[in-house]
Amino acid sequence: MTKPQERVRPKLPLEGERVDLRGLRDEDLDALVAAANHDEIARWTHLPHPYTREHAANFIAYAQEKLRLGREFHLAIVERESNQLIGMVGLTDIDAESERAEVAYWLAPESWGRGLASEALFLATEAAFTHMGLTRLYAFVLDGNTASIRMLERFGFHEEGRLRWHTKRDGRWMDKVWFGLLREEWNRRTGSA
Repeated sequence: MTKPQERVRPKLPLEGERVDLRGLRDEDLDALVAAANHDEIARWTHLPHPYTREHAANFIAYAQEKLRLGREFHLAIVERESNQLIGMVGLTDIDAESERAEVAYWLAPESWGRGLASEALFLATEAAFTHMGLTRLYAFVLDGNTASIRMLERFGFHEEGRLRWHTKRDGRWMDKVWFGLLREEWNRRTGSA
């Protein structure tokens, strides 16, 4: 039997119907800035606003190194039709021994409402449970981000806890809500083995 430590790398790219997930490239710099440089992205994530070329260059270098080492997977969400980077999905805080990881994602506002984030989350979740052999995924969402909360719930994630007054945005405190999904729950939902 394969040890969990031996199967923590997804097979890239992850190909969907309308989006693909792949590692970041140096030439993604301008597209990453354009996709991330929105106050709505900063409102619900830890990304700075404005999001500069320096931020993007530093993050691309960081993501490439983590990918090379197999420690974290910060993957570009690329729309197939336009071949444009439209967001990011990450599998991070990977604990191979406990077979768990955090999943996080964001999508440029101009791509919202088209189901592209759902497809990207599906690809990442399927890779985590199938290719990487993980048993558990978890995600954090700031309370009030109803679109993200609804999407996680549609995927079968369960609210597992709340970190009260965890983050301050625009002078007010916000709770951070913790969600979790087990591989067996995912398999029941998707009919996977």
